[in-house]
Amino acid sequence: MDSHYDFDSSGDIEDLVRRLSKAANHYETVHNDKEQSEEDVQRQLHYISRDIAWLARDLSKHFPHIQALELLHRDCWHAFLGEFDGHKGVHPDTHKNYDVSLIYGRHRED
Repeated sequence: MDSHYDFDSSGDIEDLVRRLSKAANHYETVHNDKEQSEEDVQRQLHYISRDIAWLARDLSKHFPHIQALELLHRDCWHAFLGEFDGHKGVHPDTHKNYDVSLIYGRHRED
């Protein structure tokens, strides 16, 4: 599933805040959706969490002193990675294991 949002840390602050707000609203809408199966809801929330993490990371480049952005980034990455044993995660679409430390590490170094 591709992202619903554009990622560009060079975007202006107002645009990043707008996209973060849109992602948060989308998360809330999907979370409260009673018409979809639980599996579909969880799959969508998985990817929205990733999107919020990336947006928080991009916004934190403008405001490195705001700890809440770092916490949002970390918490959403944990939500994206989901439950995993050690460093092994299960992809929600393929149900195959993958090394989440590589994904987390790669984006943390951006």
